[in-house]
Formats: sequence, structure tokens, C-alpha cells
Amino acid sequence: MAVETKDYEAAINFLQSSNSRKCFAQTPASPESTRSTQSTSDLGGLLKEDYDFQKQTGEWRRDYQILISGWARLEGVMVLTLDEEPDVDLAVEISATSERALRDLLLSFPRMKVGRFRCADKWMINALAEVLDGHEMSDCGDRGFLGSKRGSQDLSTVSPVEKQFEHVHGNQGTIKRKHPVISEFRTLASLGGKLELSQFTVEGATLAIRAIDDGLPVEKVLFTPNLLSDSDGKNLLNRMHREDLMYYQVNDGVMGTLTTTRPVPSVIAAVQMNYRDAEDFHLTSETVLLIADSVANPDNLGMVLRTADAAGVDGVLVIGDGASPFHRNCIRASRGAVGRIPLLYCSDVDRYFTRLTGAGFNLIAATSKTNNNLYDLELKRPLAFVVGNENEGIRKTIVNLCTNLVSIPMAPGQSSLNVGVATGVLLYEHVRRHNLPGSGRQSNVPNMQHGETLIAPCI
Repeated sequence: MAVETKDYEAAINFLQSSNSRKCFAQTPASPESTRSTQSTSDLGGLLKEDYDFQKQTGEWRRDYQILISGWARLEGVMVLTLDEEPDVDLAVEISATSERALRDLLLSFPRMKVGRFRCADKWMINALAEVLDGHEMSDCGDRGFLGSKRGSQDLSTVSPVEKQFEHVHGNQGTIKRKHPVISEFRTLASLGGKLELSQFTVEGATLAIRAIDDGLPVEKVLFTPNLLSDSDGKNLLNRMHREDLMYYQVNDGVMGTLTTTRPVPSVIAAVQMNYRDAEDFHLTSETVLLIADSVANPDNLGMVLRTADAAGVDGVLVIGDGASPFHRNCIRASRGAVGRIPLLYCSDVDRYFTRLTGAGFNLIAATSKTNNNLYDLELKRPLAFVVGNENEGIRKTIVNLCTNLVSIPMAPGQSSLNVGVATGVLLYEHVRRHNLPGSGRQSNVPNMQHGETLIAPCI
């Protein structure tokens, strides 16, 4: 997750270096209008001027908050300061080298604030539109966006239908089965409804708290009186109130009609869905992807996503006829990875794999049907690990598209591992090889202030 830093020089250098970064994996047919275009960072340049002034005088001319993201190295910077434009709270300069780093930064943008974003590259606009409600700005060419985090609504934006039910933020009493919000949550009970509304649900206080802590774009929350039976539930309710989330109380009977989970959860939150066509995903020479082919069990897929998130992959592509990453069991097993890590689908797998190999990707299929040992293979980036179905493994048509086949060494008696375990072995061998933090090596990320999730800027 993104954290705050006071290492102004590292942030300034990163923003300045964005001028020379280029989009790596454009296909020859890509129109010129989609290629990376950079220019000097307006806010970044202002930050540098003010930092130089501060070094000379000991005083800042304006207040800044700087958030950074990255694991082994600095991969993203977001600078925030007060905006002088009417109806805009914050001016924002944002730059990142990867989709994951960019999403980490955007999820740290405070709720209930309107930001005027200026991006270092055009490819970032897709990610902004996933997290923010708003529109592109014509005065910033094709790299500006004006918006606020999804779910950051106030009474002026509530629909007339909701107003007739006297909605306010909290303390509105128990709503009934015919309330329009209940209808929305009923729609979200099916996969088709999730795709239609571009939202998924998380159930239970633990996952609801995690979604808010991680800065996910929470749209609406339902809770029952049981939520108030302990201090954690009361703290969650207070947290929702402080952040102006839209939350409603229902009775157990109504909640039970919205989910098959038993016992009935005390809280369900609707979160904006993060699911993008892989063709729109930004690739670089350092990208690491995980591709899950036809993983059938949603609990297994959730463990795969959780492991991928922990190992720092840039995104997960889900292909085949397996479980949906937005299945209730998958969301629960992923422990917060769904919503935080970029998730991708692909309408033409053959074409996309061809694009990856054409861009120099090492496509590594994990299978027991090879004598190639994982530990003997060079794990050179960019790369994508492919894991498959619990019983059948990776489909033959997908194996044929990969550049390498590897097996995980096992003692006699077993020929395969659970797909979640196999994913962990593959990804953490990559972690070990590339000297990432946790593998006994020093991180190159600049000084951070750890310990709390940033909800509101300190400016």
C-alpha cells in the first residue's frame, strides 16, 4: 500500500524521470494517440521550486503531502496540495511505473475530496476512472482527470428516489425490503448483477474494515443491529460515519435474503469492481503477471489471488471457464486482494499471449508433464507465470502458447500441489531471485512513515 514520505528529493527525482520513461509493450498497430506522452510535471516542478526555497530559508511556501508506492524500489509518487480552483479541494500530480503502484496511490486518495489530477502518462487514465467518479479534463490534454473517490457522495448527489426515503449519512433507522438500496444489493447477489453494476460485495466486519482501511471505493454498506454487539462493530460504524460512507441498517430477515451465507453476516459492503480487459493493461520491461487458467474452486482462486498480492505481482489475468474472482468464497479467501490488486480478463487469449511473447515476455507454464526444474530456469523479466485447473492442469492450447514449461521438485509419492501452494512456490522463487524485501535484502524504497493507513491528507 502507498505510504507517506518526507523524502522530497526522491519524489522530485522520480517525477522528473517520468519525462524519459516510455510505454514498453505497445503493439506496432497502436495508434500514435495512445502512445506515452510526457511533459514537465507542473506540480512536481512547483514542488521542486518550493523545496529549493525551503532549503534556503527554512520555510515552505505551501503545504504538500507526498505518497509513494513500491516494494523493492520506488514505483509511484503522488503529490497533493490545496487547489485554488473553485469546487476543487486538491491539486494532484501522479506518476507510476506500474499499474499496481498506480492503484496503490489512487486507493490512498482521501474520500470526500475533489481532486484535479495531472498524470505523467496517458495510460494512467484507465486506472483513475476505475477508482474515481469524474471526467477527463480538456485543459490538461489527454492526461488530466477531475474527480473524487467512488462512494464519496454527499446529500447533494443523492438521487430523488433515495431522498424520498429520507436517506442521511447514518442514524436513518431501519430500511425495509422495498428500499431501492435493497434492490441494488439483491442484484449484486448474482455474478451477472455484479458485472451489470460493476460492483462486488464483501461480507462480515473483518472484510468490511479491511476494505475501508485499504481505501477501496466502497459504494454502500448494509448492517444489522448485531454489528453493535461488540466494540469492533461499533468502531466500524463510527468509521463509516466519519468517512461519510452511505450506510443503512436492516434487520436480520432482510439481510438473510441478500446472501446465502449462514450465519447471516452483520454487515455487507458494496465495492466498485476492478476488472479490466488485459489489452488495456500497461506493460513494462519489469512487469510480472500471474495467469490463472480455469481454476475451478473459488476458495482456491482466492488463495491464488492472496498469494499473488503478497508476492507483489503487477496483475492477475483470469482466463478459462473457472471460478469468478468475485465469487463470495473467492473474495473471502483472498483476504483483501480482490479490490486491491489489478484483476484482468481477456476476450482473445491467443492474441494476448502472442502480444506478450512479441513484447519479450517469458511465459512460464507450471506443469508436472516436464522434466524442466523450476530452480534451473532463468526467471528473467518481463514474465508471466501460468497456473491451471486443480484436476486437469493448464489447458493444452494454453501450454502451447507458453515459452517455457517448469515443474516443481517433489519427493516420491506426490505428483502435484494445490494450485494455491504451487502459486506460492513459483512466485516466491521469483521474489528470492530478485532480492525483494523479505528475501534477506535491503529495500531501495525511500524513507516512509509506516504504521497507519492514510485516509485524509495532512495539508
